[in-house]
Amino acid sequence: MKRVYITDCEGPLTKNDNAFEISTHFMPHGDRFFTLISRYDDILADILRRPGYKPGDTLKLILPFLKAHGVTDEMMKEFSRETLLLIPKA
Repeated sequence: MKRVYITDCEGPLTKNDNAFEISTHFMPHGDRFFTLISRYDDILADILRRPGYKPGDTLKLILPFLKAHGVTDEMMKEFSRETLLLIPKA
């Protein structure tokens, strides 16, 4: 049986925040955009306690914006292949 591990590539197995770096690389002012969406995620989860909303859904929230900027799955995979820093022996 083949084992598959799925992660959002943001610690503890990686040294970098892949979603933040993808946003920064592919979108104008992507760093500020990602930070804003991340704060919005915190408000929905921690302050408004929106029913059915799970903390950490930032990745779901940024995806439509990446797609609107023409970012494809293949582009994100290639970027991740080149930049993702894994923790040795993690």
